Amino acid sequence: MGYFEEIKTDLPEFPDDLIMQWLVPFAEAEGWPPAVDHMSNITGRWRYIFRLRNMNHWRSLRWSKRSLVLEPTQMTPKDCGLVFELASGHVKDEVNIYSMADASSKPRFERIRRHLREAGVYPRTPAIEQVNGKYRLVDGSHRLAAYFYLYGYFNIEGKDAPCLNVLEEQEYWVGLRVTDKCDGAE
Repeated sequence: MGYFEEIKTDLPEFPDDLIMQWLVPFAEAEGWPPAVDHMSNITGRWRYIFRLRNMNHWRSLRWSKRSLVLEPTQMTPKDCGLVFELASGHVKDEVNIYSMADASSKPRFERIRRHLREAGVYPRTPAIEQVNGKYRLVDGSHRLAAYFYLYGYFNIEGKDAPCLNVLEEQEYWVGLRVTDKCDGAE
């Protein structure tokens, strides 16, 4: 059995596309399943990939692909800050945790920025989780940073923002816990 099948067995409600684009590359690098401690908390790098949430949390999500007009104010403050810092680090070459963390980060941001400028839409669908009326980033920090920058939300001076070719409405994988009610955070 390959990683895709193993992940699908453990997370049956996850869309195939999300497993392939988000989890399989990490499984190839880190192995699957994620290690857990005596209290069932995920450990190692998976702990951060899964945003400090245990497997029961991820199993409780139901996913749908939605077209949304997503604005930074609809994101949790922490996630909005993350994508703002990522964008400003790469557009203005500011030194911050995101511009220094990974040598592939800026080239990835630039590829996504070029794609959004040319096609108007994300190269792949980002994943977000709806929590208490806000959205948390699951997968796609570079995509959201490039989108928010190009759409002009961040007021970061740059050669190509705002870009009129970027569509306001984009597709997202949206995860919602079974026990949560949809509260209109769109």
